[in-house]
Amino acid sequence: MERTRIQLADGVYLTYLPARKFKTSLLSAQFVTPLQQETASAYALLPAILRRGTVRYPDLGALSARLDRLYGASVDYTVRKQGENQCVGFVASFIDDSYIPGGEQLLEPVAELLGELLCDPVTERGRFVTAYFEGEKTNLIDAIRSQVNDKREYAYARLLREMCDGEPYGISRLGDEAGAEKLQMPKLHALYGELLATARLELFYCGSASLERVREALAAAFATLPRDGIRDIAPSTPHPARTEVKRVEEAMDVTQGKLGMGFACGSDDYAAALMGNTLFGGSSNSKLFLNVREKLSLCYYASSAYHRQKRLITVSSGIEFQNYQKAYDEIMAQLAAVQAGRLEDWELEGARSTLLNAYASMGDSQGKLENFYLGQAATGQEDTPEQYIDRLTAVFGELYRVLRKDGTLWLNIADTYCGTGNKGGYADPKNPKGRTGQRIARNSRVTGCKQKDLIGIPWLLAFSLREQGWYLRSDIIWQKQNPMPESCKDRPTRCYEHIFLLSKEKKYYYDAAAIAEPLAPTTAERYRRARSTNSKYTLEIPGQGKVQGLNRPRDGGYYDDALMPTTRNKRDVWLINTVPYKGAHFAAFPPKLAETCILAGCPKGGIVIDPFFGSGTTGFAAKSLDRHYIGIELNAEYCALARARIGGAGLSSS
Repeated sequence: MERTRIQLADGVYLTYLPARKFKTSLLSAQFVTPLQQETASAYALLPAILRRGTVRYPDLGALSARLDRLYGASVDYTVRKQGENQCVGFVASFIDDSYIPGGEQLLEPVAELLGELLCDPVTERGRFVTAYFEGEKTNLIDAIRSQVNDKREYAYARLLREMCDGEPYGISRLGDEAGAEKLQMPKLHALYGELLATARLELFYCGSASLERVREALAAAFATLPRDGIRDIAPSTPHPARTEVKRVEEAMDVTQGKLGMGFACGSDDYAAALMGNTLFGGSSNSKLFLNVREKLSLCYYASSAYHRQKRLITVSSGIEFQNYQKAYDEIMAQLAAVQAGRLEDWELEGARSTLLNAYASMGDSQGKLENFYLGQAATGQEDTPEQYIDRLTAVFGELYRVLRKDGTLWLNIADTYCGTGNKGGYADPKNPKGRTGQRIARNSRVTGCKQKDLIGIPWLLAFSLREQGWYLRSDIIWQKQNPMPESCKDRPTRCYEHIFLLSKEKKYYYDAAAIAEPLAPTTAERYRRARSTNSKYTLEIPGQGKVQGLNRPRDGGYYDDALMPTTRNKRDVWLINTVPYKGAHFAAFPPKLAETCILAGCPKGGIVIDPFFGSGTTGFAAKSLDRHYIGIELNAEYCALARARIGGAGLSSS
């Protein structure tokens, strides 16, 4: 599904998910704060109190009446754990404007109500209403106590608490009973003010309204939100693997035992770990389900889950007490089978289909989409530079595989600065995360970099590709006389980007004549006159014992005009300005740049491939130069732009 992410204010971000297939719109506002034992219960209590009333709608009756006037819109408070952060806020659901008769619009009043719930709660004597505080505190304590009634969920939470003892990941989203009992009104109100001022606010919209309209509505709704000293989210750190097995038993008066098991993954290969977990116990076709439950009947249920943030796999199962050891041994045997690759083709295909269907079905639920993207934003899974480079390297590995032996790779990638990110209201619809990973920078998790330091993305990628087997042949400077303006005062304004020429083999196609530059007049004059025997260039170079070869006097005398060369080899600084293209980035990739690379690196009738096709500049240039092209692009809007720009021949959005 398409997504655009922009920054509305300091520490306030909007994730925009355009969709017309839903009859309702979803609007979510979530504060993200590090999960800590001493504050977990307090932050869990806050949204429940805030939901009781605002200054304009001071009780549940008034709020309900307001929601009824909004065609039965709903607003629910949420308390979630994402990675090692706690997310608290509200999710609103309301009829999409396209389904309301008479042109009435609900986005703006619903956004306004969310802003009031979070920023303008009803108070008495400058604090929360005492009756609301006491009532919701009691409800929170009851909710914490009742967790033990669901034995399956209780066992799962106990497993994580024991595995991640001393780590935020082991803390419950609701905190604990002791922490809730200690809550006092003054402390809670102070934490509320701190949350408003310092916590990151993640906003989500899914519906048919335009991005500009959503942005304006939310900017107005949260215009009074105080912002001072925004805290970074807590990055999830991998769980340290133990050398010994920890066993915990808890006796209860129950008829069915619960067996929970946890494993630390040594690999950070997310795709492989996810696939492995699906084969192990993550689907109805998994080894745990088919063998341990169905075939051997050792469990009432048996499944596994992969925790990407902590690189953990957990197993949940319900067993008869007398089957504990048999179930344990068989679960371990199935895990060993997956680790050893003892898998059938149908198992692999089934797991692959399960994952693909899960991703596809996510787009059918606004709630799932909101929770998924909240998880990405709140867990720090906004790629580190290393992860970003690894993913790009994998793409170019596929290009290496299909490229002809004498083929070349022309790589352009810009750099970014640590701790800044893509600020302001503009967001490139093709690259909502930023063309070079600006969301990387916003995390400020760049090894060896402080805020505002240059990360070095181009060279990191170039060296990674060299390790992959590419030959790094040239670093070309693409200079622009019309660069993007910058307000910085502590460094020069950037006006260039890198273009790397890489080859698959030592010998490769390169047509120097096709991109040769006109001979400079001063060079032509030097050729005409050659060098006299009285020139300084006849002298030996100090310390080398030889004459400079470039300008050594010629025995043949003067050049005739007929023999005079008219061109010189193209230098590695290219002055090419950006040009606008309607509908794309306002400083788009210029066709002249693509044409230069194509002329030098691809013969007529050859094939040019661009795995990041965008609005089709490369294809446009290739077609104009009598070359074939293959373009790959994930964004449907940009596919449409490319189709209109190039003419549509051979273009497909499938």
